[in-house]
Amino acid sequence: MALCFKAIKKELSSKRNDFFLENNRLLLKELVSSIHGKYNLIRVFSEEEILEATNKYDSDQFLGYISVHTWYKGRCGDRDVLIKKFLDWPDRKHCATEIAVLSQIKHKNVVELLGCCLETEFPILVFKNCFHGTLSHRIHSGTTSTCLEDPVFPWEEKLRIAAEIAHAVAYLHSFTVRPIIHNDITAENIILDGQGGAKLANFSRCIPLPLGRTDVETSILLGTHCCLAPEYISKGRVSEKTDVFSFGILLFELLQRDAHLSNETLESAFKKVIERVIEVQFKKCIELANICTSDKDSERPTMKEVTEELWRIKKMRT
Repeated sequence: MALCFKAIKKELSSKRNDFFLENNRLLLKELVSSIHGKYNLIRVFSEEEILEATNKYDSDQFLGYISVHTWYKGRCGDRDVLIKKFLDWPDRKHCATEIAVLSQIKHKNVVELLGCCLETEFPILVFKNCFHGTLSHRIHSGTTSTCLEDPVFPWEEKLRIAAEIAHAVAYLHSFTVRPIIHNDITAENIILDGQGGAKLANFSRCIPLPLGRTDVETSILLGTHCCLAPEYISKGRVSEKTDVFSFGILLFELLQRDAHLSNETLESAFKKVIERVIEVQFKKCIELANICTSDKDSERPTMKEVTEELWRIKKMRT
């Protein structure tokens, strides 16, 4: 019995070592190619530390399931942490990309990466704990009233969150070593921190643009299909403007509660809402969302311009 246990333990140790070496190889490759030596120091956790932090992924620590990963709360030492565990992913390279990208980002509206575990088949990410639900849950768990009448999710809060996330995306596009296309800007991928702030999360589908390039072409569609830009679906072309399109859909969702309506239905619904709601801010946000989701990427604004417009709209009532 003891020999059998030792054999199993040795096999597990060997697997962990193999996973660690392969994940470390992918991570180093991504770090070298994407950040040019500029990154924040992150900690490498052992699998035992992750298991201890989550009490072996106890159901009481479970926070939610999103796409191909789950969120757990945990505690490492004297600090609360947020743990992202991948359930499945066709290419571990995307996990390494997320770690490499987040290790160079420092923005108050982006989740803060503390470290990772490389001893599992798919790397496990450890963040500073900020999880108080997703924006998607916040939008769809309230009443069915129009956004300006919603006592559960006030208009001022929606506008502030939109401006904060726009600023975070503009930062990714313009203030990192290489422009980073998030590639999956949805309400599900925005975490609320419980203190009125919103943080952009889930960078596993992001695409850092090569230096000197404004777009890339890919044969693999990543991201939430209903939020993908037309040129991405038809030609596989990814640029900053594909993020702008996705942000426009997010803005529609904040305004309308439904991001899955056809254009005809949206136009009809917005006309009815505008007839009832005369507030200038609301109308301006609809206009901005319409421009962001233009079929032609050349007609869409940059995220810097989107951020500036949202802050201008936000100040209208003050």
